[in-house]
Amino acid sequence: MNAKKNGAVGLVLTVVFSVALIYRDSLVIARLRSSLSTEQKANDRRFLELEKEYKASMVAGEEARNALNGLQRATGASAGFKSLAPPASVNDMRKDPKYAAVWRRDQKRKLWLTYQNVWSSLGYSLQQVDKVLNTLVDREEAAMDAKEAASAAGLSPQEISQALAEAVNSYNEKLKSTLGTAGYAGIEDAPQITQFNAWFDSAVGVDLQASGTPATAQQESSLAQTYVDFRKGGIGATADPNAPPDPQSGLNPYFAALLNSFASELTPAQAQIMRDYFVDQVTANQYWVKLHPSQ
Repeated sequence: MNAKKNGAVGLVLTVVFSVALIYRDSLVIARLRSSLSTEQKANDRRFLELEKEYKASMVAGEEARNALNGLQRATGASAGFKSLAPPASVNDMRKDPKYAAVWRRDQKRKLWLTYQNVWSSLGYSLQQVDKVLNTLVDREEAAMDAKEAASAAGLSPQEISQALAEAVNSYNEKLKSTLGTAGYAGIEDAPQITQFNAWFDSAVGVDLQASGTPATAQQESSLAQTYVDFRKGGIGATADPNAPPDPQSGLNPYFAALLNSFASELTPAQAQIMRDYFVDQVTANQYWVKLHPSQ
């Protein structure tokens, strides 16, 4: 009798314990979901802030754009392509003497990869490359410090862009003196070329391969430089990629002009595939505008 009673008690305790574990796990999952949601919202806000600053830099002039590009390289944001910036705490490492050297080495590692084609074209030694990398990291840190100070002072986006340009100007001059005109142009173009190549390989490049008309390495290289030049002036620097499409073509002025600038680098079949991709991109951008009407 006692054995049966003890067995029943043990069964009850087992059930109670199992329910308690399930309840505990549900609380943990809820907290994790809440944490992830909060982090995602913070990342979204950070992206929208960077996007506003980039659009402002289009108006502020070439030097302001160069300064913002330096900041974007440091934070992981991408001119023309959406991406989430890393948490502010990552770049705050530079302010802590215990971790500053680690942050600096990490920045140099990223920059070395971004500009590796530039080093090859210049024929630089490792010592020369390291000297340029140090200047590039100094420029990025100056841009981040200026941005933080300007934001804390409540400056407008255009004023922030101007502050960034002034903060990095001396480093730009140092780079021009060290690298020469062609080398400096390569340094300024390299981040966007790297970003374009990553986008191309994972986006329209896939469509070209799937259609049996893949782009050659030479085509991709030419398209990347054309894109960078397109972004530097004219409609490529001022038009809104999120503008509504033309009802007939399905393209807005920005993507119509970009497609036209690519035309000489593509075969007719490739140009049609890229056009179809751009129509999809314009449509997707309209959905983005629908979700964020105030942006």
